Amino acid sequence: MYQGLPFLTIGFPTFNRSDAIEERIEEILSQTFQDFIIVISDNGSTDNTEEICLRLCKRDKRIRYIRHEKNMGFFWNFFYLLNNAKTKYFIWAASDDKWSSNFLERNISVLNNDNQIVCSLGVVKLFYRERRPDGTNEIGRAHV
Repeated sequence: MYQGLPFLTIGFPTFNRSDAIEERIEEILSQTFQDFIIVISDNGSTDNTEEICLRLCKRDKRIRYIRHEKNMGFFWNFFYLLNNAKTKYFIWAASDDKWSSNFLERNISVLNNDNQIVCSLGVVKLFYRERRPDGTNEIGRAHV
């Protein structure tokens, strides 16, 4: 089923993130694990996200860019990427994520070393979140 395909699809949903997308894609391209494709699903951006993504595609054949003419909503864009992935493994990435340089390598290693494990995530740290007096942040989750 996966023969001839990269090992991992990195699904990258985006909308109007020309301010951050190039730097984030460059960070992903510098991962220690390299057997992946990045599929950018642009949910109808009105800034210059498309121009940046097309330029990135020319620089690296692992980057694929899909532009949707109409914004179909946040969840639709995420599930569009997941439902169209064809590789053994899949992960979402966003323009405001921060990964260690070996994030993919370590998570793939966990999955490959135990076939009973179906998901690997790593440590999640919230940043750039304002704390409210009740201990929650702007999305209503408690800081840990």
